[in-house]
Amino acid sequence: MRILVTGAGGFVGTVLVPMLVGRFGLSAVRLFALPGERLPEEPPWPELAVFRGDVREPDTLQPAVSGCEVVLHLAGLISYRLGDRRRLFAVNARGAAHVARACIAAGVRRLVHISSNGAIGFRRDRVPADESTPYNWPGIFHYMASKRAGQEQVVRLSRDRGLEVIVLSPAAIMGPGDRNPRSAHNRLYAMVRHSRAMPTFTGGLAVVDVRDVAAAVAAAIDAAPPAGPRLLVGANVRYADVLRQIATAFGRRLTLVPVPAPILAGAGLLLEPLPTPPLTLAYGLLSGWHCYYDGTRAADLLRLCYRRFAETIADGCRYYMRGTP
Repeated sequence: MRILVTGAGGFVGTVLVPMLVGRFGLSAVRLFALPGERLPEEPPWPELAVFRGDVREPDTLQPAVSGCEVVLHLAGLISYRLGDRRRLFAVNARGAAHVARACIAAGVRRLVHISSNGAIGFRRDRVPADESTPYNWPGIFHYMASKRAGQEQVVRLSRDRGLEVIVLSPAAIMGPGDRNPRSAHNRLYAMVRHSRAMPTFTGGLAVVDVRDVAAAVAAAIDAAPPAGPRLLVGANVRYADVLRQIATAFGRRLTLVPVPAPILAGAGLLLEPLPTPPLTLAYGLLSGWHCYYDGTRAADLLRLCYRRFAETIADGCRYYMRGTP
């Protein structure tokens, strides 16, 4: 079997690739990464076939996909900026369609498409949404809309052309292995590590361990395709509890100051013009909602046992400390 991993240098890819090599061998795994994207230098990475390209450019996909039996599509863009709508749809929607078409043209047997819980509807009442919840995100959530569009295009193309597809929809991914110091949770670790008091959002979110996501993707290579997407969710937690758990992992005492969502939404609107704003209008609104999800269907399908949230945070903090002076 030959397997291609798009977005191989990202958070999930960094954890998934060694797992695939251990199971299938060096010769079975190919990587697809952006030109200039830095991949890990430790084994097995230097020994793997690497194809450089961009999912927005379909011609760059064909050499990588050719001869593969399975494609694991991890590549994607996360942003809540209003001004990033065009980029989000180019990568998450049209890029996903390009990958599906390349798979069909190359005779790939199965595509495992990594979507997002944001591509599924939500509830604000703390009751976990599931795969049947209708999509209902407001129009300013371009990230959610782009992931929904990409998921729909992949499913439609596969249905029309006979490609096997499994869509996995992870919640917010945390845990050890993220090499990007500017990622959202690494910046969060840095803030908590150096703070005695912090503002906090008043809502809550769904979280999943990166190792569980990687295990789910690997299991999806052989699993029977379900009728629709499957949510990957290890825990539903308040934002304040995320900060408290990080502080506990660092052995710190932290005072939290809840900030109402309307204030954060207003601040986010003012910060939108920045190239990488610390807060946006959309995330300011989201900060006050308890958007919880149910990941039991994926656990049953893929025989997953999700890690405890405390373990996810503790291991993530340890990994962060090893790479931080």
